[in-house]
Amino acid sequence: MDQSHNNPVRAPQQQRSKQRADQILAAARAIILQKGCANLTISEIAEVAGVTPGSMYQYYRNKAAIVLALGQYYVELFQQQLATVFAVPVTSREQLADLFLQVLEQHYQMFRDDPVVRDVWAGTATDKDMQNLEQQDNERHLQFFCTVAAPFFPASATAELYRTLNLLLHFGVAASRLALEQDEREGRATLDAAKKMLGQNWQQFCRNYTV
Repeated sequence: MDQSHNNPVRAPQQQRSKQRADQILAAARAIILQKGCANLTISEIAEVAGVTPGSMYQYYRNKAAIVLALGQYYVELFQQQLATVFAVPVTSREQLADLFLQVLEQHYQMFRDDPVVRDVWAGTATDKDMQNLEQQDNERHLQFFCTVAAPFFPASATAELYRTLNLLLHFGVAASRLALEQDEREGRATLDAAKKMLGQNWQQFCRNYTV
């Protein structure tokens, strides 16, 4: 059967559904910005989004699902930033180190500039779905970093490269979070110190291997 006759009908329906879901997320972001995640309610999200509370459940089963969707939005946004940083051809270990540090800087700035993402990500401490999202995101970043770094090291270094990048990644994320808990001036000093330590550890690792 030719499905083309159905597409003009289905596409607008799908577009409307996406627009409505985006409206709901935008409303949730606005409320979090003013009141924080802890004060989100389905009724207020519906009111701000201009929908009925009952229709909300067609898109998100509860408040936690809305917060998770916002987390996924920020994950995708950071993936786009990561792709932009690594859009240039990588030709050396030194350049690779600079790009890694650029990624850490962008991660810090995204969280520093947007209080909503900080509040949303605070949910990883208590919400299992958010914890899983963060773990999957970290693993995706780790695999990506290993892939771009592998050509600059001998095959014998693969396991150690994975281990080292895993440690550096988690150190960077922890340092960024610590910096975000501080005022902007002290946070900047903390992040710069972390970047210096990361660079030194990467250089030490690189000295252990020649291609």
